[in-house]
Amino acid sequence: IEDYLAVRDGKKRHIRLEERFPMASYDANSGLFFGAYIEGMKEVEELPVQARILKLTESVAVQLGESANYVNLMMSLSTDSETTSKQVSEVLKGIIAVFSLTQANEDLAMLVQQARVEAVGSSVALTINYPVDSAENWIGVLGDKMRAEIAAKKAKAAKEAEIAAEKAAEAAAEAEAAAEAAAEATPAHSTSSGQVQSTGSGPAG
Repeated sequence: IEDYLAVRDGKKRHIRLEERFPMASYDANSGLFFGAYIEGMKEVEELPVQARILKLTESVAVQLGESANYVNLMMSLSTDSETTSKQVSEVLKGIIAVFSLTQANEDLAMLVQQARVEAVGSSVALTINYPVDSAENWIGVLGDKMRAEIAAKKAKAAKEAEIAAEKAAEAAAEAEAAAEAAAEATPAHSTSSGQVQSTGSGPAG
């Protein structure tokens, strides 16, 4: 309760601020306007290949700010040891290098090239300082790319549904034709009533 009251009265920034954001900058020039904290990523069973490095982390903290016409992104990845943090750092540097070399879009490539990775103790810091104008451009590009991917997935799903419907219609037509053929091949059974004649001996006339 005392910690809560201290935060409410402005005497303390956050109950667990330094714990959750150990490598962040809180000065007035940081321009911080967003922060997020995630833990338990190692417990997630299914992660995309590009995100499996998060299984080596204890927690991930993300901060976003704007100052001096720059967008400042800082990600802190906490691990269980200095050895693990060095491993995570090297993997991140490799991912950044590969992405930078294979990215066709110049804005995104420039953004990735601004990334800096540093291992400090058992934590890893990923920082990006990028001009606001350029950030607006690549955000638009990224949005267009995401919309295009969504449209492509919808078109693919619609095409698959169309193909499935056509196959179902073909299967139904084949089943109906087979039933008709079976009916034509089966001989008709008819019953007729007749008189039963009996022969017997009668008196001679």
